[in-house]
Amino acid sequence: MMIEDPTRPATRSAIWQAAQTVWAYHQLGQAPGPAEVIIALGCHDIGVADVAADLYLQGLAPLVIATGAENAATRRHLGTGEALAYRARMIERGVPADAILTETAARHTGENFTNSRDVLAAEGIKPRTVLAVGMPYMERRAYATCRIQWPEVDLQCVSSSAGLSEYLNLMWHRDAIPAETVLTNIVGDLDRIWRYPALGFAIEQPQPPETLHAFRLLVDAGYGTKLL
Repeated sequence: MMIEDPTRPATRSAIWQAAQTVWAYHQLGQAPGPAEVIIALGCHDIGVADVAADLYLQGLAPLVIATGAENAATRRHLGTGEALAYRARMIERGVPADAILTETAARHTGENFTNSRDVLAAEGIKPRTVLAVGMPYMERRAYATCRIQWPEVDLQCVSSSAGLSEYLNLMWHRDAIPAETVLTNIVGDLDRIWRYPALGFAIEQPQPPETLHAFRLLVDAGYGTKLL
């Protein structure tokens, strides 16, 4: 019998509605189109590699770069560093090994982009179009970060098509990550989206009143432990 996640908010609760609002804000709704390179942004979610592989196999780019270092979370969920786990998964999914470059030092989203740019430049590649793949709640932060760190590229940011409910189910049943942790991450990323511009890490993003209200509600409910 499958054990249900005890930390998951009730579907009709105010917490759930707030989480849905923040989840929707994080996503940009960009349809993936052709690019010169796909960048798989490192994290603990192996699903990012699956989406990157799918996009490559659809013929949207001739090259993929897997980027990300090793840390405690990736060792626990991936067994190795982000880029290396992504590379192995994409090869398993049918992406040719010689179509994948790896960048194994990036510790955060800014370095995902700047280090990938440097790895590509070392190969004589200076792309004008980039298709960045990350977790569903990282689309907006990835976009805002890249616009500062690598402004010369035409960027699309995409992710899995999973909705919040489906994603929480996946994290719980595949990776044993409870909804409480995912929602805390979602709130932490939103805080960074709004605070990073003042630090020079990203471009400004709008603060819709309904999203700000949802953010505050989630923080007050205990999901603010990863705020800056």
